[in-house]
Amino acid sequence: GSQLLFLDGDCIPHPKWVSDHLQAAKSDPEAVWCGRRFRLGPEISEKITPQDIQTGQLDSAFSSFLRAPENHRWGNALRFPSWFARAINRKSKGLMGCNFSLPRTTFESVNGYEEDWPGMSQLLEDWDLEVRLRKDGKELRPIINSAVVYHLYHHERERSEEVLRLREERKKADIRAKVGLNQYTP
Repeated sequence: GSQLLFLDGDCIPHPKWVSDHLQAAKSDPEAVWCGRRFRLGPEISEKITPQDIQTGQLDSAFSSFLRAPENHRWGNALRFPSWFARAINRKSKGLMGCNFSLPRTTFESVNGYEEDWPGMSQLLEDWDLEVRLRKDGKELRPIINSAVVYHLYHHERERSEEVLRLREERKKADIRAKVGLNQYTP
């Protein structure tokens, strides 16, 4: 397709997630649309079942799953009509690999993710893609409170000195990934 949507395997999209991203893309077809995630706590992540998801237990702001004390940033779980969400969220908070979309041509212009970089193992691939997209002059726009995703709990890695060094190194890198989409096309 002409619009690529990215979601992590440990995320549950709201039933309107795809349509929210596509509607945003219609309003500004050149933008990179950056959503957030609503982190579910460890107890909720263990309790939730496929049937809970199918019956829409996560889709209401009043859901006991979402209002559990272990969950943080409850506001990220609220879904508003796209026009309203865009009106109240003017500034992008950056790209999160678990919830973003962009035109295929934009992804191709930076050669996709940099697959031959030590930062990939440090979970910095999304940050790297954001840096290269910004260097290429692409606009990152927020799609917060519209394209909602629920993120299952897992431990986060600590940010080390190595991570800081890798980030500084990548700020100087080329816009295009050296080993990215090019390795899959003739």
